[in-house]
Amino acid sequence: LVTKIDPGPTPATIVTDKQRLQATRVVLAAGPWSGALLADLGIHVPLAPAVAQVTFLDAPAQVDRPGVAEWETFETGGVYGHPVPGIGYKIALDAGSAGWDPDVTDWAPDRAEERRILDWLAQRMPGMPRKVARTQRHPWTMTPDADFLIDSRGPLTLACGCSGHAFKFGPALGRLVADVMDGVDAPAAFKLDRPGLKRAVSPTDPIVR
Repeated sequence: LVTKIDPGPTPATIVTDKQRLQATRVVLAAGPWSGALLADLGIHVPLAPAVAQVTFLDAPAQVDRPGVAEWETFETGGVYGHPVPGIGYKIALDAGSAGWDPDVTDWAPDRAEERRILDWLAQRMPGMPRKVARTQRHPWTMTPDADFLIDSRGPLTLACGCSGHAFKFGPALGRLVADVMDGVDAPAAFKLDRPGLKRAVSPTDPIVR
């Protein structure tokens, strides 16, 4: 468990609950724990940790169906879904909920939210099987503009603010983070000083894609 990062002078020092490590470059990709680590370095970013939920449908025959998205027409923001090979189909609200606790590592499914997403499915896609394979909750971290935070400060490369969709861009983001770590300038849309990070964000704010 990383408890502190001292960025310099080079090499940077990473303090964990077991040891101290040193490195010339450090990638901070700590998900919802990133805000506290950055604040200790004097870097204050309006990150909003939250807990989100996804439901996987036991519908293996639907893996060739296209993805779906309905933004800003549901009471909590948007809904999205896409096929999942080996399972069937994933469907979820594109929104987090309050209640993030950094000391919790497992969250019980919210069955009321599960019913709401199944009701949406029944209205929009009545022919889709609605047998639930599993529903699970997981942490995510929103930025005010729902874009990633990928940038460098000294020996530190930031890779946080997943905003609920980093996994889908995993291969491209891995290459981008490596390039930024090697000195390539980060895209303006992901920079730490971009205008989109100038306001606060709530973990339950509707997401605008």
